[in-house]
Amino acid sequence: MPKKIKIDLIMDVICPWCYLGHAHLKKAMAERADQYPFEVSFKPFLLYPHIPESGIAKQDFKTHRRPGMGRLLLQEAESVGLAIDYKKIEIIPNSLEAHRFLYLLPDFEEQLAFGEQIFEAYFTEGLDVGDKEVLLDLALESGINTSSIGKFHTTNEGAKEVEALITQYREEGISAVPGFRFNDEHLIQGVQQSSAFVRYFDRLQKA
Repeated sequence: MPKKIKIDLIMDVICPWCYLGHAHLKKAMAERADQYPFEVSFKPFLLYPHIPESGIAKQDFKTHRRPGMGRLLLQEAESVGLAIDYKKIEIIPNSLEAHRFLYLLPDFEEQLAFGEQIFEAYFTEGLDVGDKEVLLDLALESGINTSSIGKFHTTNEGAKEVEALITQYREEGISAVPGFRFNDEHLIQGVQQSSAFVRYFDRLQKA
C-alpha cells in the first residue's frame, strides 16, 4: 500500500514565485494522483512583513530585483498556463488576513483550492487580497463552508497561530519562499519543476 505524502506549502499568496511553484507541484501531484495519497496544506509566510495592514500603493513599493527576473518569471508562468497581469495590480497587500482565512479551513482540499483562488484573484485580476471584504467575496463565490466564513468574519481566530507559524519559519532560517516540507521532515526551498517533484515523490515511497 502506498504511503501518504504530507506536503506543507510554506508560501505567501502575493509571491509570484509561490504561484509558479504551486502550479508545478499541482502538475506533479496530478501525475501521481492514481498512485499516491497526498495531504497538502498552505502554511503562512510574509514575504514583505513591513507592509502595513492596509497595503501599500504599487508605485510606492520599493524593492530590488535582478535584471530580467520579470521576463523569466512571466515566461515560466506562461509555460504552465498561468496568467500574470502586473498592470492590474494597484495595491501590494499585507497578506496576513488571507493566511488567517486559509488557516481556518479544516478541509485540506478546500484549503488548497481557496489558496489557488487567492493567487488567481491577485495575479490575474489585481484584487486586493489583503482586504477582508475581498476575501469574503471570494469565499462566497467559491462555496467555502459557512462555518469557516463566519469564524473569519466575526472573530480574530487563528491570528496568533498564523503569526506564531511565521515566526517559527523565520527562526528556522527560512527567508524566502516557496518552501515545500515533506512528511514534516524534508524541506525543499525555491521553485522546482514538476518532474523534480515526481522524482521526489517516488523516492519518498521507497524510503
